[in-house]
Amino acid sequence: MAKREDGKETRRRLLNAACEIFAQKGYHNAKVADICKRAGANVASVNYYFRDKA
Repeated sequence: MAKREDGKETRRRLLNAACEIFAQKGYHNAKVADICKRAGANVASVNYYFRDKA
């Protein structure tokens, strides 16, 4: 059984993915779904850690 990743790692992956997507598409064209896909996370994790894209 794989060890469960801690919340700090998930949050870090989401932040890194957001930076990459914002750099590629710009803030207004970035979608939360794109960030989640890049980070390997789901939308619920964005809502949990950040509430929204802003």
